[in-house]
Amino acid sequence: MFLTGGRSLIAVAMLYLIISGNFLPEVLGCSIQRLLSQSQFAKHIAAFLTLYAFVILSNSSADESKHPLIALQHTAIVYLVFMATTRIHWYYSIPVALLLLVLIVLHT
Repeated sequence: MFLTGGRSLIAVAMLYLIISGNFLPEVLGCSIQRLLSQSQFAKHIAAFLTLYAFVILSNSSADESKHPLIALQHTAIVYLVFMATTRIHWYYSIPVALLLLVLIVLHT
């Protein structure tokens, strides 16, 4: 199952790393930059699609979740966890971020 083995937490950590990188606007056209700067919904769609791509790419060949709809379901679960962790107070988010980084180090 997708939620076992810390995979979903690693995916959330990867999403945090992607967003904190903040390199996206410089490589996009002006109209897309404007859309992403003015629309919170567009930002969420871009983040969700990026996470979906990482979920698809992170699946191993022996994994049962190769089907795009199952990957979409996994992405939705991970994105909901991500949204929940972005709504917590800063003094909780620092330990959560550190635990996610520890998970990445232990997993690799």
